[in-house]
Amino acid sequence: MTVTRLSLLREHLKPINPEMSAITPFRGEGYRAGLVAFRPLPAPDDEFITHAASDVIAHVLDGRGRLRLSHSEIELEPGMLCHIPAGTAHDFVAEWNTPLLLFYAVIDLETPKML
Repeated sequence: MTVTRLSLLREHLKPINPEMSAITPFRGEGYRAGLVAFRPLPAPDDEFITHAASDVIAHVLDGRGRLRLSHSEIELEPGMLCHIPAGTAHDFVAEWNTPLLLFYAVIDLETPKML
């Protein structure tokens, strides 16, 4: 069992690239979860990510931005919860000079689940 404060996790975000920082303190068979922060960029990139065999759940903790999908965009603000089904191309974009901070869980749909 692991119990931690979000404020402590936030302090340990590690840069992935100029736009993103993340920490993944929770891992188990068939899932991983943690925090990811997106910094505002002068112009959003055109790259999308797809998790072929995993659903993504993301809870907006802080900041504002957009969830970009192949043919639409959804404005995001704190308190919103997103479910991104497996195989859905998506991208998060921060806006307004404030990082977009998300709690996320990636759930592997191919891992056998015990009931």
